[in-house]
Amino acid sequence: MPHLDRTSLAEQLARALSEEIENGVWTKRLPGYRVLGKRFGVSRPTCERALLILESNGLIGPAEPGKMRAVLRQKVKTPNTERMHLLIVIDSRHPPTQLDAALIKRMEDFWISEGGETSRVEGDLTRIHQPTYLLKKWLQMSGANCVLFETITPEWIAHLEHFGLHCYATGGHIGAGSGLLSGCGFKLVLCIDTLFRKLLALGHRRILLVLARATDEESMAEAIRRTTDPILAETWDGEEITFSIEVPDLTNPSDWHHWWQSTLDREQPSVVVTENAFQGLCLNTYCLERGIQMPRDMSIVVLEDADFLTWLKPPATRYRYLYNEAFRHFRDWVRGGFSPGSVKALSAEQVGGASLGPAPQAARSSVQKNGE
Repeated sequence: MPHLDRTSLAEQLARALSEEIENGVWTKRLPGYRVLGKRFGVSRPTCERALLILESNGLIGPAEPGKMRAVLRQKVKTPNTERMHLLIVIDSRHPPTQLDAALIKRMEDFWISEGGETSRVEGDLTRIHQPTYLLKKWLQMSGANCVLFETITPEWIAHLEHFGLHCYATGGHIGAGSGLLSGCGFKLVLCIDTLFRKLLALGHRRILLVLARATDEESMAEAIRRTTDPILAETWDGEEITFSIEVPDLTNPSDWHHWWQSTLDREQPSVVVTENAFQGLCLNTYCLERGIQMPRDMSIVVLEDADFLTWLKPPATRYRYLYNEAFRHFRDWVRGGFSPGSVKALSAEQVGGASLGPAPQAARSSVQKNGE
């Protein structure tokens, strides 16, 4: 028997289980991983991937702690992706985190399970401002008639829509299209509302928000201000509150250390909120080098989740994008016939960490002085 990789085994197992479900072998619940693994002679990871495929196809319900998967007894819908080719575009300059990459892989697996084909390309999307030639080359090489971007910029949207293809993005400026682009992504202001109230309740009065470089920085800052100003007015207790927004345009990692030094010395924040994981990693390193203890001297919150953030000292308090909701939106978009302009904004949820605490009592100036 030829060697089969794990993905092939999972797809075969998913097909076998779907046939048994539709033939009435399993009517209420599927057995657990141990029973399925023994029955079909496969590993637990293979079972897990196969069950995700069945869940995506609407045959079984989501996993619940301590319970077997419920059989929904729904027949698989006629795939919209049959004879369609999905081109997955990844930004090589800002590669996806492990969790983002897992979401893209889950979408790719679903597309394949529905009968479609896929291929991948990478490019420095932020530096290519006239991408028509490159897009045409990629499409001709792959034969793709549908495109999935992990993250997208307005420049790419404008040129992509020129081709008139079905297009979906899982992040970036998904609202900047003329109506053809669909997608879902993290909307910062949805998370800021809850987080800002939490920071004020913890006594923080000097808050610094560090955004990733954005194309339209002024509108982003304005949207955040519209969210935070009413909260400040509602909770103001007479104590001075400083809320600063910074959008550093740094391309060299070595420039960040100097930027953190000058910015923290100037702003003297009790808490710093960074938009992405690499900003949080760099800030954590800077604090360790300067002797700034977190959260005793200063708190850090990262609005992105990545596995390496749990290895920091202390583990970073972070927010996780709602990946399951993102996948369901993509699945519904595909099965709904690739409806153009289907855009959904998602928030995030706090998932742990120990770098956020009450505002420090000691003045930040003394902390900086001792750390030098």
